[in-house]
Amino acid sequence: MGTTTSFRSFHFIIWVLFVAFSIFHPIVSANQLSIVIGQSTSLLVSPSLAVENSPGLKPGTKVVCERVDIRGLSRLHDLKKFAHSVKVKVLQNSSSLRRPNVEVCFHRNASLGVGMCPHGRWEKVSKGSWFKSMSPFDHKILDIRMARSSLETVVVAIEEGKIFQE
Repeated sequence: MGTTTSFRSFHFIIWVLFVAFSIFHPIVSANQLSIVIGQSTSLLVSPSLAVENSPGLKPGTKVVCERVDIRGLSRLHDLKKFAHSVKVKVLQNSSSLRRPNVEVCFHRNASLGVGMCPHGRWEKVSKGSWFKSMSPFDHKILDIRMARSSLETVVVAIEEGKIFQE
């Protein structure tokens, strides 16, 4: 009798957790910027979240950051895309001669805070552009940081392409 009661309690707890995550997940990510592969191709990003003590910077340095989710395709629904890749690009919109220092961190760790990538993971956007390739089925996160004094807008774009040409 005791094992039946604990088995029912376990199922009830699992059900409550499932309902809680399905209800609150959209609320948490409603304000987050995202690009969905196959649906959207570019996004204008103006970093606005003030972050202090981002790894790799001098202690006390303040920067502005933003996070972009890049959501991949379902493997089951898009089997024909197995030979494709996606190029993620960050382009600066600066018309001035001196471009502000923009850095990006391309990762999968959703538990990291915005702008808190480890020191060695930040890459500079040089000569106004940066790009990386990824699988169209992957889910990645792009953190963008820049000096607090420069309120610059950057473009995050994705471009699908075939790896192998027929």
